[in-house]
Amino acid sequence: MGYPSEITNGAIHDQYDIRDFHFIPRGAFDWNTGFDVEKEIKATMVVTDQNGSGSCGGQAWAHYGAVLEAVATGTYEPRSARWPYSHVFAPGGGSMGKPLSDFVIKNGFALEKDAVSYENGQPPSERFMETIPVLTAEGIANAEISKPLSYLQVNGDIETIANAISSNYGCCIAVYGSNNGTWRSKFPKPPVQWEWAHWIFAGKAKLIDGKKYIGIFNSWGHSVGENGWQWLGEEYFQNGNVWYGYTMQWDYKPALHKSLLIKAVKLMQQMVELLVKNKTK
Repeated sequence: MGYPSEITNGAIHDQYDIRDFHFIPRGAFDWNTGFDVEKEIKATMVVTDQNGSGSCGGQAWAHYGAVLEAVATGTYEPRSARWPYSHVFAPGGGSMGKPLSDFVIKNGFALEKDAVSYENGQPPSERFMETIPVLTAEGIANAEISKPLSYLQVNGDIETIANAISSNYGCCIAVYGSNNGTWRSKFPKPPVQWEWAHWIFAGKAKLIDGKKYIGIFNSWGHSVGENGWQWLGEEYFQNGNVWYGYTMQWDYKPALHKSLLIKAVKLMQQMVELLVKNKTK
């Protein structure tokens, strides 16, 4: 199989760059012990629904951001999918992994309450997700203190992805899929023919009946899998069905930084307002 002739609405291939840094496993992943990110953060992740939008990249990175924040602070709070997606989406919808990773490193993960990803309380349209949210001073500070330190590209084999998940509390992976009647089930089957591409957050890995599986947290609502979680078996990681992923390291800043950031942002806003006022006189 080869890549589809047209860009799919969802995950889009990043351009190859020889300067990219790649994740290198520190050792073999212990499949007998496994890894479960919800156990690590002691919280049940909040299911999201991207509806018909191509914002799966924003959804996956937002899930990852909420996990990283919970690891650092002990408090799980949903992060905004619209915040990164609205800044990096491609024409027609969809996004690449490197721009998403670059964006959150420079701008952080905004809280969902500061940049809502639901349109009037309902799953969003593509147009809504492409609209850049305006953050308050506190919202900017909330995002500013939640910046990852760095990111690494992860090879698409099951062993490396499992290792990245356990090393950095997760990984956002891109997969090909098809409407073969199983994708919304707990155990999606590999596509015979690629129909679409999708970014998803991967946060679990374990043996099920002696077979290796990666647990993915989808963004297609509560009717998918089990509480949003699905399991991709070893066979799914063959024939190019899984492209690659991105994993991140955290750079948490203490609460003191937040209070100082809020003051700084408010001061900058006041200065801008004063300059605008003087120009209109």
